[in-house]
Amino acid sequence: MTSIQSTMDQLEQMKLYGFYDELDRQLNNADYQQMSFMERVCLLVQQEYLAKKNKKLANRLKQADFRINACIEDI
Repeated sequence: MTSIQSTMDQLEQMKLYGFYDELDRQLNNADYQQMSFMERVCLLVQQEYLAKKNKKLANRLKQADFRINACIEDI
């Protein structure tokens, strides 16, 4: 097993899905190679942060059990 695959597996085991997805995107897109290490790390952290924040919001909306699914654009 490669070092990268091992790292990807560990990210999944730790449930860092946002980090996993962003790292996979970076590994499969040559455009990211032009970025500095810190720029890439920042993207990884931002993606994980957003993934966790979105998951919390989705769980709260589910727990709220709204009778009608509406969005701001419908008002």
